[in-house]
Amino acid sequence: MRWLCRCARLRYPDKLNLRTITRTGLANPSTLLLTNQYLKARGDERIKDWAAWVANANFKTDEERARAVNAVANKDPRPAQGAIPYLEMQSVLRMSVLKVMYENKIDVFVNPEQTAPQYLLGGAAEPEVNGRGSNSCCERFTALLGGPEADVPAGFNSITFDPKYVLSPDKTRYIEVTGDVESKMPHPMPVSLMFWAGPGYDADVIKVASAYEAATHYRVPPPAF
Repeated sequence: MRWLCRCARLRYPDKLNLRTITRTGLANPSTLLLTNQYLKARGDERIKDWAAWVANANFKTDEERARAVNAVANKDPRPAQGAIPYLEMQSVLRMSVLKVMYENKIDVFVNPEQTAPQYLLGGAAEPEVNGRGSNSCCERFTALLGGPEADVPAGFNSITFDPKYVLSPDKTRYIEVTGDVESKMPHPMPVSLMFWAGPGYDADVIKVASAYEAATHYRVPPPAF
């Protein structure tokens, strides 16, 4: 209990919110260890560990490459000085979410999984606006929270405006911009809703997600399935 209280008193960034909580330099020392164990177990001839993966990977930005390279050089499993320990943040987050649910009599949260039409795999994605991406923030948020999450079909979409890459004004890099040409997909693509809650609310999430799916009949198995 003393440890949890100490976590609650830690000072975290003032701009911390649902969208930024997974981007605040959380230090999870087990991530690299588990990744190396997984890559070794795969038995690939070329990609045997994180260092080999970085050497053969293609990165979208220099920032992503720098983070990956820095991780290779980090041999100390302890969090870096000034970093926010992953488990401490997780404990505070769990207490915060459960407190909000209790005080507001909330059983389950719901939000769109994707707020923009599907884009071409391997192509440009929708650019972020004020730190808000087109993908739901909660896909990483629930992973940190350690709470239950269910994604349920919520209909179909056949119209898209494919994002594209353009040269930045300073001509030093390519940036993602929203597309302005309407395209109609030959096969409608599904969209989904996320149902999630705090730790221990698995049954509630399953009940709500199942009820929504049963009431809407949005789930349509593929013809060949």
